[in-house]
Amino acid sequence: MRIISTLLILLIIGLVVVGFYRGWFRVSGGDSANHSHVTMSVDQAKIRADKNKMVNDIRDRTSTPSSSAPLRSQTTSPTMTPGDASTNK
Repeated sequence: MRIISTLLILLIIGLVVVGFYRGWFRVSGGDSANHSHVTMSVDQAKIRADKNKMVNDIRDRTSTPSSSAPLRSQTTSPTMTPGDASTNK
């Protein structure tokens, strides 16, 4: 149970770090008279835009085969015996 709790806390910390890096969260503060205030804002439109972009990227990658990965053919290539290698020189 302790490992699950630790992983959950690390996941939350990672999400907060990524959120600040991507601009999803903002913290601002100020002073007025004898009061200090801190405001945290969440940019929901940016979160939705990043989520939609990620979903579209994943969909594009899974729907079309990658050009960098060669497709394997169904036929087997001919094998060479040690005697054949010396005749190809």
